[in-house]
Amino acid sequence: MKYLLLLVMVLITLISCQPKTNTHNDSYVHAQVDSIVGSRMMDINARAMEDLDQRISIEVKAKADSIIASRKNRMHPLKDTVHHP
Repeated sequence: MKYLLLLVMVLITLISCQPKTNTHNDSYVHAQVDSIVGSRMMDINARAMEDLDQRISIEVKAKADSIIASRKNRMHPLKDTVHHP
């Protein structure tokens, strides 16, 4: 009985130490990675577009105000300056 138990334990140890075969080839791994990256990129692009929609009105207004102020100062450069006699 001891020998049978010892034989079973040795067989289990030898079987568990066998090198695992790679069940996934490179093309399978690349296809999985491309699938995951593709779905994540679509999500990232959607979030970026939402962020752009929220920020564009704020940033365009500030830029437009800056351009208008610059044009007014160019048309009337002495308006804001003070002259002392």
